[in-house]
Amino acid sequence: GYSVQLWNPHPAPLLIFIALTLLVFMPQKIKTIYDGAYIILTGFIAGLLVQFHISLGIAVVSGMILYQLADYIVQCIKQKKKGIILSYIVIFCLFVGGIFISALPFFIFEIRHGFNQIQTIITTLVTPHSVVGVTGISDGQIISFFIERYSRLISLPLLASVCIGIITIAVYVYERRNNKSKSNPYISRIFQISTFIGVWVLIVYLSSRNPVWDYHFIGVEVLFVFLLIALISRARILLYIYGVIVIYMASMSLHSLYQETTRDPIRLTSLATKEYVVKEIFKDSPDDNFAIIAYNPAIYTYDYDYMVQWIAEKENREVPFKQSEQVSTVYLIFPPDTSDAIIEDFVNYKTVQTQFNTAEIIDITDGTKIIKRVKNVQ
Repeated sequence: GYSVQLWNPHPAPLLIFIALTLLVFMPQKIKTIYDGAYIILTGFIAGLLVQFHISLGIAVVSGMILYQLADYIVQCIKQKKKGIILSYIVIFCLFVGGIFISALPFFIFEIRHGFNQIQTIITTLVTPHSVVGVTGISDGQIISFFIERYSRLISLPLLASVCIGIITIAVYVYERRNNKSKSNPYISRIFQISTFIGVWVLIVYLSSRNPVWDYHFIGVEVLFVFLLIALISRARILLYIYGVIVIYMASMSLHSLYQETTRDPIRLTSLATKEYVVKEIFKDSPDDNFAIIAYNPAIYTYDYDYMVQWIAEKENREVPFKQSEQVSTVYLIFPPDTSDAIIEDFVNYKTVQTQFNTAEIIDITDGTKIIKRVKNVQ
């Protein structure tokens, strides 16, 4: 599903998977130069995650750092060996060094451009209120979107996914109490890492003063993958349950693939659909005194920007405006599954209620919504 957008943090799931896998097997002692290189590589991949998906990346990487600090403190208390503290300090510095290496292009850019982005980051951290004038999703929606990633992972409705999740946890707790056999240390580490970082991501998002959007959760499903690996390894019955789910997912994917190849292409959210949306707007507007404003939680709307310019040139029309101040008609485009609260907020933000009113709402087959706003006659 990540491939249908021209701009998105699509490498994030892969980078999270690699970073957490490396963290699980990261050496606890540096015996050879390869151990040091391994630790630096782990930090480097974690740093890349921040570069590609800064919102989730900051939450995950800070969670990785806090987990290591907590783990090192516990190990130091348990082992009480001379030199172990120094060993852990070296490992931690190498990990942070890997993160710094991946961020070198950013720092070079900042040096050449007056540290503007760093100043913005500092302002964001020290300001007691939001520095963005747009309202994001609520705390309840943050929790819902987080759980929904598990639902998407196993391709079941949210309620069914919650039930499966509760059963999974209940079986795991039962097996943990009744089966006293020692679990694989790596499996225990997978459980600890995925749980710790998952909870930390939720804490960061819920306590954020700036808006959180649905795309911030791209990659959270990888945390659920790691958690499921740890839970399933403890109980054979869970292996059968999720085996059935995998078979169901495969059959539904094949069925969906067959249906999509025989359906109207406008039913899918793709570039073809966006081309259709823009053409419909041009058909609806008799003159060039209008604006097209597309909503995207990531702010960037390169796909529609390019599409509008291309179609305008193709049809020998003027390129529409991007703001509402100079025009009498504004077309607001919302992608599928945009909540009513976000739509209302964006509509009021881009076309003030005292100046504009809604003339028409056009629903596209894939779920895209076009709201035509017309300026009030003075």
